Amino acid sequence: MTLASLMTSMLGHPRCPARAWLRFLCLVVMSACVHTAHPAQTPGDALAAYRQSVLAMDIDSTAELLEPDAQIHHADQAPVVGRAAIRKFLETFRAYHVTAYVIDAASTVVTGDTATQRGSYHQEVTGPGGEAIHADGVFEASWHRDGDGRWRIARMHTNSR
Repeated sequence: MTLASLMTSMLGHPRCPARAWLRFLCLVVMSACVHTAHPAQTPGDALAAYRQSVLAMDIDSTAELLEPDAQIHHADQAPVVGRAAIRKFLETFRAYHVTAYVIDAASTVVTGDTATQRGSYHQEVTGPGGEAIHADGVFEASWHRDGDGRWRIARMHTNSR
């Protein structure tokens, strides 16, 4: 008898404890599906998704984490405004490879559908010519939760240390 046929015969029995486990398993799977429908449930989840997209140099995923009118800027440089402009700006870094990226929110304040995070970051990058680049600094991220429940970056400001 195969495992599949054994399970089928057991599940057919009205008092089989496997039926209860199967129902429980179905509930767990369904609740997991509901939970993963919006991967950025918290600003912390959204920051982790941002880190992953930067580490992978996945410009499309990074852009998807932005509000349509988002701003990113570093130190005293002029901000890059708007998802399309930010995507174009990020394209200029295609020849770079992020080998390590740590971004740590020391504080997160959530007020309704907005959140502010402050913390530090460290990046290891290989430049187009193979040169090693180390970047350390602080960041302040402003997030907005949109209608589908996802947290998106409204503003990301960084400063080197």
